Amino acid sequence: MELGYIGLGNMGGALARRLLREHKMRVFDLRPEIVARFADAGAVRTQSAQALARESDMVMTCLPTSAEVRDVLFGEGRVAEVLRPGQIWADMTTGDPGETREMAARLAEKGVQMIDAPVSGGPHGANAGTIAIMVGAPTELFARVKPIFETISGTSSIPAMSAPAMS
Repeated sequence: MELGYIGLGNMGGALARRLLREHKMRVFDLRPEIVARFADAGAVRTQSAQALARESDMVMTCLPTSAEVRDVLFGEGRVAEVLRPGQIWADMTTGDPGETREMAARLAEKGVQMIDAPVSGGPHGANAGTIAIMVGAPTELFARVKPIFETISGTSSIPAMSAPAMS
């Protein structure tokens, strides 16, 4: 599965570094110097969030709030315009559940599945691989992405929570 990560700040950067230990991954952030550091560590640099999404099967985000996620998808970033059926959007932002459900419904209209996967434990826990990831996804989708999330944090830190489709 081709992975992409948008949002390489304190939390997203720590999560993305864990993924880079075992996965080839495209990265994007609004700060080119951060993207350059990740490229030096083996990530594939992308010039925009849309370019990342075009080349990824699973796009992960960790942004400050749901407002930034919505802006990347449907606002200035316009990523939803290039997403295609079968892609997975996994949002690791600790966001607003109502906004997440609304975004998931809009993505579902395009055949894109959204996973709500907020994290708890801060950058230190992410760096140590002990972060808790609360995954909300249909059972079959959870099974597909669980090995990827286990790269970020061991199985004991990923509650096996499945939910009906987010729409």
